[in-house]
Amino acid sequence: MQPYFLPYIGYWQMMQAVDEFVVYDDVQFTRGWINRNRLLWNGNAETFTLPLRKGSTRVGINERYLTDHWDEACRDLQKKVAHAYANAPYFQNVSALLGRILQPDSRNLADFLYASLIEVKAYLGIDVLLLRSSDLQAGQGLRAAERIQAICKTRDTKIYVNAPGGRDLYDKSDFSSHGIELKFIQSSDVAYRQFDAEFVPNLSILDVMMFNDPAEIRAMLGCYTLE
Repeated sequence: MQPYFLPYIGYWQMMQAVDEFVVYDDVQFTRGWINRNRLLWNGNAETFTLPLRKGSTRVGINERYLTDHWDEACRDLQKKVAHAYANAPYFQNVSALLGRILQPDSRNLADFLYASLIEVKAYLGIDVLLLRSSDLQAGQGLRAAERIQAICKTRDTKIYVNAPGGRDLYDKSDFSSHGIELKFIQSSDVAYRQFDAEFVPNLSILDVMMFNDPAEIRAMLGCYTLE
């Protein structure tokens, strides 16, 4: 999967479902969930964004960088999160986690996102090995299913799990011909109390962590099927 910024719970369910999770960080950067997500704002979904240094959208995720005005961007995001969640039951713990994430060792976007995934998976207690496609150097020059199959072969993969949207992209018989069983994860509905408002689904994992302790979230992570 591409690295996303504090992605929704379905991303973490996929991580929970596997032994090894390859962060696809050397594919082309696209506008979307890579550097943005949604939080709860006065009962509605509100987008927040990681500002990036200006650059071509035709380069890899690992060739983009956070804005040169990062300190200001951090303060703005932390203020927004505090406004949204100051009264949430786990605000103090999650705010501290976010503070660590927002103080990266590297301003490279892929490095930053990878480090954030490491932090959150540790907080949630997910036991999985995270790898980066840029480190594996498998299938360079290949695209789509062929690249994924090459990565799988370097890891001696028997089962490859993809998101539901992959049904339109990948064929089970094609993967089977390479000795790989292709499965798609299907998340069950997950709901929890968000203050006293009507539940807003599919927000950032940040929202889930604000209202639930890690043990409760681990139970939610198991709410999926593999098909």
